[in-house]
Amino acid sequence: MSPRALILTLFMFTSCGGADSHTLSANNYVRTCVDVIDCVPVYEGPVGCCGLAVTCPNAAIRSDQLPKYMSDADQASKCDVEPPCVPSPMCVGGRVACTNGACALLEPTDGGAD
Repeated sequence: MSPRALILTLFMFTSCGGADSHTLSANNYVRTCVDVIDCVPVYEGPVGCCGLAVTCPNAAIRSDQLPKYMSDADQASKCDVEPPCVPSPMCVGGRVACTNGACALLEPTDGGAD
């Protein structure tokens, strides 16, 4: 991480009141599925003031949970001071899967079945 990116990251968390109230977890949403069509990719982890614009998907939830997830993401990105936001680099994500009845995001090289 470049020194500039590290400073921006630290600024985002200190101006938002800490990372605890600004973290999204896929486990907070229903992830059960019957088919891959039931699932959508989402970001799981700390959310800075710039919101999801600077993140890449790394988990999956059931598609009907997306409105709640987006509302929670909006709340998690509320900050007292808005830093300059830099869009995330091109995301290289895996593929969404319904594995053993649960939504998951598989690594690009993962050979798991849907």
